[in-house]
Amino acid sequence: FIVCALPANLYPRRKANRWNSYEELVCDYLKQLRQLKHVRVVCALHPSAQESLTELLEARQFPYIRGKLPAVLPHAKAYLISGSSTGAWALACGVPVINYDVYELGHQLGPEEHGIYTIRRLEELREVLQDIDDYFAPVEGRKKTHRLAELAQRAKKHAAYYGELDGRCMERIIGGICELIRRRIPVPSDKQRKEREIGQCQALLRKLRSVIAVPG
Repeated sequence: FIVCALPANLYPRRKANRWNSYEELVCDYLKQLRQLKHVRVVCALHPSAQESLTELLEARQFPYIRGKLPAVLPHAKAYLISGSSTGAWALACGVPVINYDVYELGHQLGPEEHGIYTIRRLEELREVLQDIDDYFAPVEGRKKTHRLAELAQRAKKHAAYYGELDGRCMERIIGGICELIRRRIPVPSDKQRKEREIGQCQALLRKLRSVIAVPG
């Protein structure tokens, strides 16, 4: 199976060129995914997704997940995103990423050499989905030279660049916080930031310094 992280709803602040509403965008996106005949698609919902989106998926009988992506993603054969930072999670698992920049934000997750393929037009999405379907079709000799196979090889080769899957991420996060406290790293002063935000950051650092015992 492949996982598709449906685009977040940026309407009306940011619109995709072809669609007047977010619902139109999602419906057309699902229409393209429906063309896949040889591989199952699981949709992953953005944390901000509204109940109306789950109802839309259920009405069209699309399987979806919410909040379970870390457990599902390592088992996927490919990950289709629209600029989501969770693409780095897939790459850390050695899973190739197809980045459909539907809002044309221009975010670069990484180079194609790392197993990332970026597209920007609906026509390109159709071509990529057709390629994926061909890849999973029961045809001998096609998988070894297919684009998806090459992306998967690159993703596995560079997986360590995006993270270590050793179950110790919380230790590293806590260690990083402790190191910041030990060095007494100041909160950057930025005139563009609101004074309230800076004050909140400073208060948080003071609290961390008071409750975490740092050796030395």
